[in-house]
Amino acid sequence: MAISVAILDDRQLSREGMRLLIGTQVDLRVDCEAGSASEGYELVAARRPDVCIVAQELEEIGGVPATRELIRRHPELRVIVASSTGSADGARAALGAGARGYILKSQASADLFEAVRQVMRGDVYLPPSLALASSNWRVLPSE
Repeated sequence: MAISVAILDDRQLSREGMRLLIGTQVDLRVDCEAGSASEGYELVAARRPDVCIVAQELEEIGGVPATRELIRRHPELRVIVASSTGSADGARAALGAGARGYILKSQASADLFEAVRQVMRGDVYLPPSLALASSNWRVLPSE
């Protein structure tokens, strides 16, 4: 059975690109896409994907608050926050909100596939540039 993925990003080109890339993998499928947090909440509730990729720079409320709300509503959901800029502080905030992964939009598509697979296995995914630094992090749940 393929891993079902939701994409929550207000940039249509980003959503389309991720959908096309994920569609090349036999074990992954995009189940739904949303351009806003409110639309994403509705689609995730209706479709119940395994993983949701959330843009950190989501215009409506931001990816970290959207992640927090998605996890509050669906504790079993695995969220990966995708960032255009990428920073240790951004990754800590995402993980503190309940995300299981953090990926840079500048990474290779193979990294995106691996992030989805890792969070489905129950692991945390961080880009290599942040993974080494993360051993010194103290991540606390955000309010």
